Formats: sequence, structure tokens, C-alpha cells
Amino acid sequence: MVKPTAILTRDGSTTLLDPCTGSTYHSIHGALTESKLIYITYGLNHMAKLQDDQIHILELGFGTGINAWLSWITSEEKQFHIHYTTVDKFPLEEDVWNDLPYCNPTLYLGSQKFHAIHSVPWNQNVQLDDHFGLKKIYADWQNYQQLAGSMDVVFYDAFGPGSQSELWSQASLQKSYDALKEGGIWLSYCAQGEVKRKLRNIGFQLEPLPGPPGKREVTRAIKTAKTYYKSLALFI
Repeated sequence: MVKPTAILTRDGSTTLLDPCTGSTYHSIHGALTESKLIYITYGLNHMAKLQDDQIHILELGFGTGINAWLSWITSEEKQFHIHYTTVDKFPLEEDVWNDLPYCNPTLYLGSQKFHAIHSVPWNQNVQLDDHFGLKKIYADWQNYQQLAGSMDVVFYDAFGPGSQSELWSQASLQKSYDALKEGGIWLSYCAQGEVKRKLRNIGFQLEPLPGPPGKREVTRAIKTAKTYYKSLALFI
């Protein structure tokens, strides 16, 4: 099996190119820029303004681990507690993730955290510090069962519909909706019209947001009763 190869993105950070699909794990316009804006600013930090300091995150696609890594760093900076569950059917082999520059302490101050999240055994709950607990689940998303109404935030970070169409079916998207609590939020870089139509059919309230470089908009979707969620724009 051909392994993913590292490529440099335009903000100077690194992502991987999957040789099987031709897809990159993050935007070529900036891997860290993309993850920070979509999943941290629009996701984690936004939810932290709406509730107490306990946040449960479900991620589809652990991939390079950048989203989990940034979430851990943010939890320490902002002093709130994250319970992070991530599901991946094709985890990276150690020689691939260990060769990423995020493991290099001369390049990234959080390199020890990056190494730690990849070293966590699969299918085990591990409390990495007082603020961040991680469970990496080695499973096919379509067969995975998450307790309904247990998550505050979903990071839907699979490869795009052109590469992994099964993960963008209405049934797969429904699983993420069911996992969320009322008032929970769903984040993705994907803003395709067909995907947004499916999200609306499921019951999400959609909020298009300005995207990172190279992308006009991204999607935040809310599972909520109309009386629960007011003046959403005030919290961006």
C-alpha cells in the first residue's frame, strides 16, 4: 500500500497527499490556517461562549491529528475541559505521522502534545492532562454507533464528496446529527449545495461562514429548537 506523502501548504504548514484518492488531508492554501478557522474559531471557541467549561467533541477523520492537537492546545490556553472522540478507518502509520514537522520541537512548541495524541492507543479512553481527554476509535463511520444526544460539537472532516461519497450520504450525515445535543454545532470545510440540502433535510439550521484562503465559505450547522438559539451572529 502506497503511503501518504507530505506536502508544504501556502501558510508554511504541512499536510499529506493521499495517493489513492488524490486528496489532501488539509487545504493546500494553509493546513493550520484552515483548521484553526473552521474547527477552533467557528467550532470550539464558539461553543465555549455558549455553555460551561465541559465540551464533548466528535470528529470524523482523525487524519493527521491536527484538529485534536489544536483542540488540546486551546483547552489549555482557555482553561476549559474537552472530551474528544475521533473516528477513523484508515489511521496513519507511525513512520508517516512521526515524520511530520509538528513532532519537531525546534519548529513547534506543542510538538510533545502532537506526539502524545498519536501515541494514544486506539479504542481506549486516555486523559492526557487536566483539560483534555482523548478516545481514538478505529472503525468505519457507517458502522460506528455514538450515544444519541451526547456531543456538543461535530468536526466533520472526511475527504470530500468526490473522494468518499459514502460519508456524505444523508444516512452518514444523519449519524452526526443524532450524536449532537440540542444546540450542538456541526462544522465542515464543505459548502457544496447538495451537502447543504441534505443537512437541511435532516433538520439542521445552516449558517454559511467566510472560509479560509482559497475557499469562499464553509459550513456551520446547528441542531436546535428555534427558542434555544438566539442571535447566533453575536457569537462569531
